[in-house]
Amino acid sequence: MKNTGGTPQTIDTPAIYGDPNADLDALDVHIEDMQTRAEQLGYRVEPHVHRDRLQIAVATGGSCELHLDSFAARVDSPCIVTIPGGVVHGFRFQAGATGWVITIAHRLVLSGGAEAVGEPLLRTPHVLELSAEPQRVEAIVALLTQLHQEFSGDRLARTACVESLLRVLLVYVRRLVAESASTDCSVGRDRRLFLEFRAMLEKQFSAQPSVAQFARALNCSHSRLNRVCRVFSGGSAGAMIQGRVTIEAKRQLIYTSASAAQIAYSLGFQDPSYFSRFFKRQTGSTPGLFRRQHVAGRQQSSAASELQPLHSSVEQSPVA
Repeated sequence: MKNTGGTPQTIDTPAIYGDPNADLDALDVHIEDMQTRAEQLGYRVEPHVHRDRLQIAVATGGSCELHLDSFAARVDSPCIVTIPGGVVHGFRFQAGATGWVITIAHRLVLSGGAEAVGEPLLRTPHVLELSAEPQRVEAIVALLTQLHQEFSGDRLARTACVESLLRVLLVYVRRLVAESASTDCSVGRDRRLFLEFRAMLEKQFSAQPSVAQFARALNCSHSRLNRVCRVFSGGSAGAMIQGRVTIEAKRQLIYTSASAAQIAYSLGFQDPSYFSRFFKRQTGSTPGLFRRQHVAGRQQSSAASELQPLHSSVEQSPVA
């Protein structure tokens, strides 16, 4: 690997999956073929940033020039690059580059008791060279081939299978970070603080700690935490807390049968009526109306899918 220096000059926040109108709350994971995506973009991805999404690029062939904040290097396959949300990154691919790019919501990375695995991957980016690990490369390629097939298909229990395979992938990558010589892609103190806050928020959001409580736990001032959050997320620390609570409320309303009152108590609200007002202020809809609209939409989607031939697949939009 050769460090080429340089700093990205333009920071963009592209619409993930190429859809500016997508409901990001519902988009937990995406996987795509690196070669196809590189060809679509002319083998060049300008420096940009994703909010609250971990990207894992697994290169199995070719090479590329990689930019991670102020770090720049030529990266040769086989290798794995992990990029937490909030880190500016860009690529210039060599023609014929092969592999996969996996995009995972931070909340999914940290869910299911996987905090010890996911937190280190969200604190700093890593570049892992695998030329001396042929057996591991073979195992990861087999895993990603299966993961891509499951993601792109429409088989029974597809979501459960994809999430299970993702957890295996995260464990593989976490072990490599711990055991291999990872290139030092150091991040500034502000970004490290933001990533630490984001990881802490994921564990504690249901208790709704105050910004002051988070600041004390992170050994920083209230104003600094707010400033850092505005730089890397576009909103204050308080807005991030409220946004995460809103996401969880939406998910429970759509995917569970819990009442609005039960959801309110599970998210730290003392009064269900205050939860309803909070939810309407955040979404423009009451919890009951939101549930009815989304349950109806899921039923229509399910009915339509039953009319499709068994061999049909779901077409996925690309990640920007």
